[in-house]
Amino acid sequence: MGNYLVLANQTLLSPELTNGLLEALEQDQSARFVLVVPATPVEHLLTPESGAASQIAARRAGQALIQMTDLGLPVRGAHVGGTSLAVAIDEAIAEHQADFVGIIVCTFPTGLSRWLEHADLRRSLEQAFHLPVTHIIAHPVHH
Repeated sequence: MGNYLVLANQTLLSPELTNGLLEALEQDQSARFVLVVPATPVEHLLTPESGAASQIAARRAGQALIQMTDLGLPVRGAHVGGTSLAVAIDEAIAEHQADFVGIIVCTFPTGLSRWLEHADLRRSLEQAFHLPVTHIIAHPVHH
């Protein structure tokens, strides 16, 4: 069975991520997804939201679980993690104790995403977790 860690926060409800997961499921019918939502500090969010970072991440994770399961995506659960991407992934792996076959990370484009300020996010995640990483870019919705 193909278990994938899906790493996102502000982009978790984006159509780009949803479409990417639907494509992954098309390619691997046994795919199962675990959402990993780091508690991004409120001051780092592109759009201001009220509440503590962990509350915002938990609220977004709950909304995504509903939206994705309504679309037929097999989501095994969601993990709200620490502010660090690596810590959030480590925690999710320990909590779910499953063999993961890949990481799907969804960010805003370069220049908007704080996660992409780090040198080569994809390669650093692949080296740290020894899993292939798929990077999906979501575009912010302007109201």
